[in-house]
Amino acid sequence: MAIRYGNVSPATILQFLGPVFIIVCLAIQYRKLPRRIDVISLMIAVLGTILIVTNGKIGTLSLSAACIFWGIMAGVSQASYTDA
Repeated sequence: MAIRYGNVSPATILQFLGPVFIIVCLAIQYRKLPRRIDVISLMIAVLGTILIVTNGKIGTLSLSAACIFWGIMAGVSQASYTDA
């Protein structure tokens, strides 16, 4: 659905945010902060995704909201079926 409403490249990048959701869920589940390397990689992944979604112009979106929504939902679904 993300590809349908947007483009292949950003949809794929949004889908690969799955590890971000895994790190956050595990931190909540175990009530423990993630390791420093996990936080750094999380911040880099989110920052890179924001730059791609906004085309470097933070105030605007270069993709449709539907593409962003479905791309993030693909990442959430990836995290939901990962056995961690």
